[in-house]
Amino acid sequence: DGNNATDVVHVHVYDGTDPHIDGLTTKIAFVGASGQLLVWNVSDLHPTNYSIYVDDSLSTEGDWSTGAITFDVSGLSVGDHEVRIVVRDIDMNEASNTVMVRMILDSTSPTINSPDDVVIYYGTTGNVIVWEPSDLYPDHYEVALNGTVLTSGDWNGEKIVLSIDGLDVGVYLFELTVYDGAGNSAADSVNVTVIAPSWTATTTFTYPPAFDPLVLLLIGGGAAAAIVIVAALYIKKRKGA
Repeated sequence: DGNNATDVVHVHVYDGTDPHIDGLTTKIAFVGASGQLLVWNVSDLHPTNYSIYVDDSLSTEGDWSTGAITFDVSGLSVGDHEVRIVVRDIDMNEASNTVMVRMILDSTSPTINSPDDVVIYYGTTGNVIVWEPSDLYPDHYEVALNGTVLTSGDWNGEKIVLSIDGLDVGVYLFELTVYDGAGNSAADSVNVTVIAPSWTATTTFTYPPAFDPLVLLLIGGGAAAAIVIVAALYIKKRKGA
């Protein structure tokens, strides 16, 4: 009849590949503490939605794209819970991961010994402060000099050893603070006095000291392990020296 016609063909390519999930199988978390997250790394070429169930009851759902999906368990009650995520793509392929979460109410602070204050002679070596903190759920620590945090890091229950070599003549306050997984903390401070053989009560000093960053070295293992902190610390010479 002379008329032109165009045929449109819709082709759907079926995706038969399930999404992929990387996640934990168990986790200990703390009631009321911040940052109590489950993190799943999920991937698929055609992601669409997800659901998260707590003890078989739907808790949350939404759309997802390749990357990380997180879920905060801080509000769960004390005890054991099953948290399951199900992710789906556009062709309803799905994958799931189940995490057994143990929620703990921990109001007990770490314990920490109180080493004696230290008096050392300028130029001597091998001088250290040894702290022996303890907790069922150790997490991280901070070391401060004269109120300024020098370093922080993970704490797994080890002794913490601070080298105080290299200090110039003066008086220093070192403070260690340790934290457990629930956010409870304990602190202890040690005064370090560095004197010269000719030191007198009329000698004056310049504070606070300047310092280079700490160098951390983890040695040993098990109960005998220790976090060794080597500090390169310098202050101005005594006035008039």
